Amino acid sequence: MTSIVIDTTTKEEQLKQLVTFAQKALEENGQVFELSGETQQEILLQLTEQSSELLATGAPEKDIEGFFATLANLGTKLKLTDDKVGRFVDLVSSALLSTKSKTELRLKSLVHFYNIGELENEHRFKVLKTILRIILEAESVSLLARQIIQKVQSLKSQLNLSPVQLKELNELFFLISDKLEPKSNASFTKLVTLLKELDDAQVQLPEIVEYARQIVIRSIQTPEVYQFDQILSLKAVQQLKVVKETEKLFELLEIFGSKGIDALQQFVDQNAGITEETGISKDDLFSKLRLLLLSSIGTLRNELSFDEIISNLKINEAELEEIVIQAIGYGILDARIDQINRSVVIVDTKPREFPLEWWTLLQQRLDTWKEHIAVVQQAVVSINSSNPGPQHRRNH
Repeated sequence: MTSIVIDTTTKEEQLKQLVTFAQKALEENGQVFELSGETQQEILLQLTEQSSELLATGAPEKDIEGFFATLANLGTKLKLTDDKVGRFVDLVSSALLSTKSKTELRLKSLVHFYNIGELENEHRFKVLKTILRIILEAESVSLLARQIIQKVQSLKSQLNLSPVQLKELNELFFLISDKLEPKSNASFTKLVTLLKELDDAQVQLPEIVEYARQIVIRSIQTPEVYQFDQILSLKAVQQLKVVKETEKLFELLEIFGSKGIDALQQFVDQNAGITEETGISKDDLFSKLRLLLLSSIGTLRNELSFDEIISNLKINEAELEEIVIQAIGYGILDARIDQINRSVVIVDTKPREFPLEWWTLLQQRLDTWKEHIAVVQQAVVSINSSNPGPQHRRNH
């Protein structure tokens, strides 16, 4: 088998190399490659169209990668017209999506096509989308794929994409993130980003409602998510309360935003099907809300008694320690348990909402802190003025 490499040969010689390689590879696989194109551009497009068949041959992967790299190189040299560039990119994308095997080879090949000189942003967008689709469809995500994901995330801001195009890429980013880290905080964050861009792209109601529905469920499922007022403020999420099929889901979100155990108990009693709809068990619903309540009642407090926690969370004392440890583990609470004084000493909390009165309390604490700093500074000045330090003797 003759290897294909990019070298300093002419475009005519490179094209001949590609034809020879394709003919031999397909012949060894029991297939026939019949050249029908007349012009160099037509031959290039024919080779591209049949490139999917090369992926099924026994040709070495480095040779197939060389074939695609040379195709990309010729795409620049032959100065394809606008309509043929579009067809060229579409054919490459179709060929490299035609199989589920040789994932790394296909990704490396697409990188060559992305780097074609003078390629319009519209076509670069298609290449990036194909890259993400290949990663999403792969059985596992390799180190190379992860590196490419990071690179694509940085490239998308350079392409001046439309809101709809940006939404398409971020939708794929979310699906990949969810594949890598199901129900993780990172996956949830990408879903929020996607939902904001769906708003900007003015996506039709059925699609945006489905993503809003997902974000409500994920916000409850993801332990690290605690600020529900931000979720409730999303335009797409607000649409849930005007759609009959999702109005109860919005009501559940409001409970997690600002209400307590009694409200959740009443809601669950009246909507027995909510656990099946969300895929979240009744126990998990109450566990998440208790974590949020613990953070809320501890906000701007230095200490909480066991009795106060037990009363607010509707638990027994045996459950208290586990809930506090969970809250600390998820980063919702920074605290320690004081068994002697039967209390939880709080260093910091992350509240699920931040109403005006809390801002007022924070401002008061900041003012007090400034006053204390001023007193300390004045004390330092007084000490320095009363102790001028040793005097140096003059030399006679």
